[in-house]
Amino acid sequence: MQPKVSVIVPVYNPPAQYLRECLDSICNQTLKDIEIILIDNAAIGDNPQILKEYAQKDKRIKLFRFEKNQGYSSACNKGLEMATGEYIHFADSDDLVRQDTYQILYNILKNKNLDIIIFFYDWYDTSTNTIKHHQYTPQDEKPFSFHNNSSRLSKYLTLWNKVIKKDLFETHQIRFDSRLKCAGGDVLISIKSYLAAAQIAYINQTLYIWRINRANSVMQVIKSKSQELFILANDIISIITKQKLPQEYTAYLLALIASILHDNYKVSTAKLKFYIRLKLFVLRHYKLFKSNISLNNNFQFIKDIHHSSAIKTIINHLIKTGTHHD
Repeated sequence: MQPKVSVIVPVYNPPAQYLRECLDSICNQTLKDIEIILIDNAAIGDNPQILKEYAQKDKRIKLFRFEKNQGYSSACNKGLEMATGEYIHFADSDDLVRQDTYQILYNILKNKNLDIIIFFYDWYDTSTNTIKHHQYTPQDEKPFSFHNNSSRLSKYLTLWNKVIKKDLFETHQIRFDSRLKCAGGDVLISIKSYLAAAQIAYINQTLYIWRINRANSVMQVIKSKSQELFILANDIISIITKQKLPQEYTAYLLALIASILHDNYKVSTAKLKFYIRLKLFVLRHYKLFKSNISLNNNFQFIKDIHHSSAIKTIINHLIKTGTHHD
């Protein structure tokens, strides 16, 4: 019998306590008809034994181990290959899932015939060991599609705050870019899933707890991987050029690219090398960026995320120095 939800958890090296807490939160869900796919990405220390321990005591767990770390995206692809559930959720191995999360989400997914449901989350601050409530803006919970309301999806490109119908991955051959070993793959999967989905909806509940302020968390690690940032940027450019996107969403994605690269340039330890790559990237896509600068002044949801200034900083510098070409 097909499980209702496949929960895919890529595991590298979270603190053992966090891993146990994560697995307990998934194994103890009120919805019992789930499968739990643990991808051991060449973990070391106590983690491999912890994963084996949980797999032995819970028959719903499928455990696969890479003997060499393949990176976040390849681990997720392996999880998708193993998944048999009707819906897919990707959970980070140091986060927590509230106990009734999958029961609530599955019921809504079925009742509303949804391809994707997006929910909200709280923060677990590891520096103070406290949970902080996420002050989100409540959303209209009626189903919609990307093509008739793309601006509603501008801020939610993480993967763990949504559950996606498995058929969407298979029908549209949606997979992670295996070159993105640290992070960023979730951004691409979110965008591709939005484009493919017929019905998307929000639920105004906080159902997930995201740990922050951990030095070796996935999002902290990616900051030291500048080459992956450019892979991610080029992947997003490819989506823009191959898909017919609403103008405002094209502008948003370009602003997002510019913001990611601009912000990481500011913290880069190899500024000259990073700047050269940044300049070459913008020159390569200069017409696309330039044609969308004005859009950033016209759409409030882009202004709200403060990304428009990043595009202008990069483009205007190239115009000022005369290093662009039309």
